[in-house]
Amino acid sequence: MDHLKKKKRTKAEIEKEGFVMGDMYALLDIERGSNFEMDEATIAKAYRKVAVQFHPDKLGANITAKDKEVWLKIQNAYETLIDPSKKKKYDSTLPFDDKIPTMEECKTDADFYELFGACFNLNATFSEVKPVPELGDHTTDLKDVRAFYSFWDAFKTWREFAQYDEYDLEDAQDRYEKRWMDKQNAKLRKDYEKAERKRLWQLVNRAYENDPRIKNQAALEKAEKDAIKQAKKDAIANRYKERDEQIAKEKELAAQRLIEEEEAKKAALALKREAGKKYRQTVKDFIMFLEQMMPETKYDRWFAEEYVKKFPQQDKLDEIFAKCKALDEDDFFHQFDTMITEGTPRASAEHLKEKEANGTETKKWSAEDITKLTAAIVRFPPGTSERWKVIADFIGKDQKATIKQAKDLEAK
Repeated sequence: MDHLKKKKRTKAEIEKEGFVMGDMYALLDIERGSNFEMDEATIAKAYRKVAVQFHPDKLGANITAKDKEVWLKIQNAYETLIDPSKKKKYDSTLPFDDKIPTMEECKTDADFYELFGACFNLNATFSEVKPVPELGDHTTDLKDVRAFYSFWDAFKTWREFAQYDEYDLEDAQDRYEKRWMDKQNAKLRKDYEKAERKRLWQLVNRAYENDPRIKNQAALEKAEKDAIKQAKKDAIANRYKERDEQIAKEKELAAQRLIEEEEAKKAALALKREAGKKYRQTVKDFIMFLEQMMPETKYDRWFAEEYVKKFPQQDKLDEIFAKCKALDEDDFFHQFDTMITEGTPRASAEHLKEKEANGTETKKWSAEDITKLTAAIVRFPPGTSERWKVIADFIGKDQKATIKQAKDLEAK
């Protein structure tokens, strides 16, 4: 296909060919400005206006070859611009500034809004979706700013690149060559479309990354996130600190409790010892007091030792001791006897028989029983809990009979 390569045109040649007819908008005397937004009515009105001046019927016999050439260009311009598809293709061939502002050019925030605002407005010419939002300035609401960038992220352009086709399908010798040419042109268009998408992405991305409003909001959000993160760190640190302090406090309290418990135990033990010592001394004093007040009576030492056992508490023992001290010394025996028997019912016949039996039993004690009793008295000295019950159980005798026998032995 060497002959096909000869048909290939350079970009410069294609652009030069595109401007041979001149500016179609100028031919129709239309001020298009920086965009191509105009309706069919505007184009038709402009065409009718120039037709009055250049239509061959209006010029009549004075028409020249140049006038005819201009009229043909005017007709072609009208037919191109009135057709939306042809108009887009033609508009895409017109000179367009693809430049993207640099941050070196944006010395201040005002420069950013001015340069990028103008660039976005220029590129908005090719937007399929209308209206196109404005970049705005520092007073624009952040919601509108985000909407602006969302629009451009999804920007749809109607800009075409058919003017850069390398092959003219009219030059094809057959349908196969024409199909091949069309495919080559389509590939090239895709390359231009890809480059255009990349250029627009660079424009939007550069603007977004350097937009003072976005940067300020990002700084605020970062500060908030940092504050939240720091607050969480501080909260965790405080929890650990409080936990450590609580553990230390609990340990300290536990140690203090151990000390206090130990001291309390010592104090309780000391009190118990002191109370025991006091009780034993009171018992001793009470027994001695009774012996002194009632010598050689039935309320002797043996009786006193058993009697004090009825008062295991110190306060009760002190109380009975005080009552005894309050008795009249001259009539102590009678008053004491009345006091300990007061409220006691008269002994029944059965009880008297039992007493008599116990007294008889005393007479029946064997020498072996006496030996056991003597040994038990020595083995269980005064102060032994329930001494006479223990002694009676030891020798296998009745407690009262045992006490009576012990008194008899002491009397001998």
